[in-house]
Amino acid sequence: MQLERKFPAAQGAIRCVRYNIDGNYCLTSGSDRTIKLWKPDSSLAIKTYTGHSQEVLDVHSSYDNSRLCSGGGDKRVLYIDVMSGKIMKKYQAHAGRVQAVRFNEEASIIFSASIDGTVKIWDIKSREYDPIQVLDDAKDSVTSLSLGNNELLTSSLDQRVRIYDIRYGKLYEDYIGHNLTYINISHDQQCFLVGTLSSQIMLFDKINGKLLQTFVDYTNNTYMIENALSNDDQYIYSGSENGRLICWNLLTAKQICSIEHESDNRKSVNTLTHHPKEDKLLTAQEGNIYLWKKQDKIEEKEEIKNFFINDKQINTSKFVSGDLKMSIVPFLIGVAGGPCSGKSTVCQKIVEDLQSTAGADQASLVTVIPMENFYKPKTIEQREMAIRGNYNLDHPDAFDEKLLFQTLQDLLNGKTVQIARYNTGKYEHVEGIMDTIAPVPVIIIEGILIFYFPEIRNLFQMKLFVDTDADTRLARRVLRDMKQHGRNLEYVLAGYKNYVKPSFEDFCLPTKKYADVIIPRGADNHVAVDLIVQHIRDFLKYKPRKSDSQPPAEHTARARPH
Repeated sequence: MQLERKFPAAQGAIRCVRYNIDGNYCLTSGSDRTIKLWKPDSSLAIKTYTGHSQEVLDVHSSYDNSRLCSGGGDKRVLYIDVMSGKIMKKYQAHAGRVQAVRFNEEASIIFSASIDGTVKIWDIKSREYDPIQVLDDAKDSVTSLSLGNNELLTSSLDQRVRIYDIRYGKLYEDYIGHNLTYINISHDQQCFLVGTLSSQIMLFDKINGKLLQTFVDYTNNTYMIENALSNDDQYIYSGSENGRLICWNLLTAKQICSIEHESDNRKSVNTLTHHPKEDKLLTAQEGNIYLWKKQDKIEEKEEIKNFFINDKQINTSKFVSGDLKMSIVPFLIGVAGGPCSGKSTVCQKIVEDLQSTAGADQASLVTVIPMENFYKPKTIEQREMAIRGNYNLDHPDAFDEKLLFQTLQDLLNGKTVQIARYNTGKYEHVEGIMDTIAPVPVIIIEGILIFYFPEIRNLFQMKLFVDTDADTRLARRVLRDMKQHGRNLEYVLAGYKNYVKPSFEDFCLPTKKYADVIIPRGADNHVAVDLIVQHIRDFLKYKPRKSDSQPPAEHTARARPH
């Protein structure tokens, strides 16, 4: 991020900064009890709004930009006309300071959250001044609000996220285990992000509450520090108590930048807001506003190289000359997960999304290789046992890991390979049929034990684990084996109980810890799949190539720390 502009707000300490719906204007609130409307690109203060008797802690604009709502230390919620500055309504029903306010999409309802542990809902079209509903489920201060499609999300110091389904009147609670200071819902409505007082920002799947990612290496132990998602949900931004602006890659949790606001000022940066359409960010430190703009992809290119290539520094400049014959350095992806977890579907989705944007010259952009092709040849006795359901196909000993390792090494070194095709219904390789696999920009290997063997695991530059619950996997297996292979239910259940389930627990599930990205719900998790595809595209855009006259580059997997 590059600092574009800094200007004083003259509001005392700035408590919040918010872009409006189109990003042309912003609002700030301060400890001097005022709200200001700005044109941030020119540092122009347009109007000042008053009415609070104590500091203003939060402000929000309606979607048509005609109204404001605000909350503050005076326990009040104000409803203000933007043009005239007139206070249309003043609500005072909280027992403590109001920490967050939000309009609904139609700007007919105001939600307010307070230190008194309640969220109150106000109908601004009603003549009444009492809330139409009080949500008092929190056992401590409600610190922030975020609105989704017919959902209200809240964070609280009682260490819980609460999701209120407005349509059906249902409440879902997720116990996080940390004091929560801020919550954000992703733009695609699939995830939520929470800030904590333990110097961690945590990303959760909104549907099942699973932790997807944790962002660290910043300071937040005392104050309420806000976070923000970029408008494409690829980056996380946060202030810090040591005066820095922090940015992380959402998919990898790798910190992209950590920037001081002032070299001689380490005061906390508590509030920030991301532009709804552009790569811009507003932050506030003490009484100043800072406008940041994302630099021209330079930092991002370096991060992509560092994450997706290897731990060695590769000097790509020597590969640019047109005098040298160029060949592809494949990007190797491993996809693991339990049997019938949806690995193949995830791979298919990645292939479809990549090919949908590929040009005519990129028809062979990606290749998927199933690990089942590397089963060891079976004796007649072993094959008969497999047909009877008495042979464990999910044990590491069933695979020829040496052949798989050598095949991947050859592909990474730019060689074309021959792979025997396996028939899952007959438990044997198809005689006389070999698939010819040439090096392509992206090679995906999928299989239940693809991360089990360390020498193979260390070849992958990206490791994905498809995490699907056991009931779903069993149901899929029953349907597949009965429909595609003509097996009866007793046969399928016996094999699952005797071999599939124990092998998954003993050999597959323990390798989940090696994954760079865990994908709950498989291909149905559009957030994860879309982000993975975007990062592969970024790699392809900036990928290094190797000259045939140079020795092959050494490939060492770079996994994110656990």
